Amino acid sequence: MSPPTSSMRAVTVHAWGGADAARVEDRPIPAPGPGEVQVAVVASSLNPLDYKARTGELRLLMRAKPPKVLGGDFSGTISALGAGVTGFAIGDEVFGCVDEFTDTRGSHAEYCVVPATALSRKPAAVTHEQAASLTMAGVTAWQALTRHAGLKAGQRLLVLGGSGGVGSVAVQLGKALGAHVTATASAANAGLLRELGADACVDHGTTDYASLPDRFDVILDCAGTSSYFHARRVLARGGAYLTTLPGPGALLGQVLAPLLGQRVVMVVLKLQGPDGEQLASLVSQGKVRPVLSRTLKLDEVPAALEAMRLGQRLPGKQAVRIR
Repeated sequence: MSPPTSSMRAVTVHAWGGADAARVEDRPIPAPGPGEVQVAVVASSLNPLDYKARTGELRLLMRAKPPKVLGGDFSGTISALGAGVTGFAIGDEVFGCVDEFTDTRGSHAEYCVVPATALSRKPAAVTHEQAASLTMAGVTAWQALTRHAGLKAGQRLLVLGGSGGVGSVAVQLGKALGAHVTATASAANAGLLRELGADACVDHGTTDYASLPDRFDVILDCAGTSSYFHARRVLARGGAYLTTLPGPGALLGQVLAPLLGQRVVMVVLKLQGPDGEQLASLVSQGKVRPVLSRTLKLDEVPAALEAMRLGQRLPGKQAVRIR
């Protein structure tokens, strides 16, 4: 499974900028260092972080400066092992996520390199496109509801942005964990929310979720359009408000929420292979279905990222078939 040549096709940025800053070009195939694994990428998927890594709007947080290959999520086959790697073999099917903040060797490419500790094994029943959609969004939802919220059967969960990448997985996880799930989305996506198992759907275009009569044990804000101070009126005492897109208000909320017997949690993905494998197991069992709005080719990625930046919102995730 060794690379037949020394170059690969990849979506690359040489300087932060606009739509033309990202282009598909030939790049050297990255070699794995100690503790790392090289993966022949079969599929990747798009995340908002991809275009933010192109524009440079997160440059103060990013140690990985241009030139760099864009992309985080991937699924593929191990093609080379770095020194000291155990537990994996060349030819294993795996999925995972490149840390775009620290690594220039992104996943919108024919090959990528990641630490072995960040890899999850892909079940045979899960396609590469499905697996590539799971890590950044899916594992974020998994860690939010299990590690941070400790969601239990019988509790009430509210998912803000239920039709997106994180939200569509969170709705299904909530049901799998035995919770009563309410989710917000546009009216056009209400049918999707019901298919995913939501007990109640709220049209965010016509209804303010904070006016609902219910009180929720866990509120997961996947859209980043709300705040703890708006959500607290429908958050139960002892409840937790979690946000995947924290701002300054979340920091203040962490200080003030305990005064009301509540918690504010800023969810930051921590790449851990076992979490991905537990989530993939739920997919294999039919308890979670990755929502894929469409599958792109590698050459279509730059334009798709620009459309995403301009506000295009498609249900679930967009996958990229690379080989």
